[in-house]
Amino acid sequence: MPELSLYWQDFHFLRPWVLLFIAPVLLLYGLARWQAQQDSLWGRAIKVEYLELLGVGSPARAWLNPARLLLISCTLAVLAAAGPSWKMKANPLQQKQQAIFLVLQLNASMQDDGEEQLLRAKLKIRRLMAAHKSTPMSLLVFSGSAHTVLPLSLDQQAIHLYLSDLSAGIMPEEGFRPDRALQALDAQIDPEHFSQSSVIVIGNDEMMSHVVPSEFWGQGILKIHWSTKAHELDEFYRQQGFQQLLMDHTSDDVDHIAWLLKRQQSRQSQGEEDNWQDAGYVLLWPLLLLALLWFRRGMVLSWV
Repeated sequence: MPELSLYWQDFHFLRPWVLLFIAPVLLLYGLARWQAQQDSLWGRAIKVEYLELLGVGSPARAWLNPARLLLISCTLAVLAAAGPSWKMKANPLQQKQQAIFLVLQLNASMQDDGEEQLLRAKLKIRRLMAAHKSTPMSLLVFSGSAHTVLPLSLDQQAIHLYLSDLSAGIMPEEGFRPDRALQALDAQIDPEHFSQSSVIVIGNDEMMSHVVPSEFWGQGILKIHWSTKAHELDEFYRQQGFQQLLMDHTSDDVDHIAWLLKRQQSRQSQGEEDNWQDAGYVLLWPLLLLALLWFRRGMVLSWV
């Protein structure tokens, strides 16, 4: 599972102005406490601070009183009405605008450790495809030159078929030229039909001998460098706006990419309240349980 901090970044209230009702809730709580103290016969003869020290009863019974029950119930009701949300609704129209372009580094440095890096990269690509079966994908490989293995398609079985035979030995030119790979993607990326395109480069952060001072596509494309090992991100990738994600031995990195794709969708839908799931209904269950406590003996609030 992805870290909770990822979802916490998306947490917000759909109707934040409702939180202003917390103020009258606190006022009612203070009034209920004051009235309870006034209704006590001992409270009229002994100071309040002394009366609390002489109180009889278990801490549990002292905590469970009408005033505090009123505070908790009303606070939960206000939070539920404010509409807490941290997930996007599934939108088929927006899902059709998503496309993932996979770019695999396929040179000799990916096989320096006996193809362990390359095998791990292939495994991660398969896991990513399994998590996004309805999203069109393309696969491109590069070393000193760049070549399209499969153009944008929903046929993931074809990518599975080609992945098994990919190795550095099939590349006609040795080297490290990710700029040529991104140039080759220009003919495939169509921002008009796929406004939520993502470019995921899988490699080991090899350093370029020179930096190409060019920028591809702009800010609308999600750019991720999925690193097979911990290393400083190459200056070329930083200039293009790539963010680094390290491969691990779990599925957390795949879940992180799924979160980034949803985050990209939420940014384009920012300000559209209907695109977010209202999770306020979750608080209705504790509210119902608290409502049952009002039927206990002694759970009465007196306002006169």
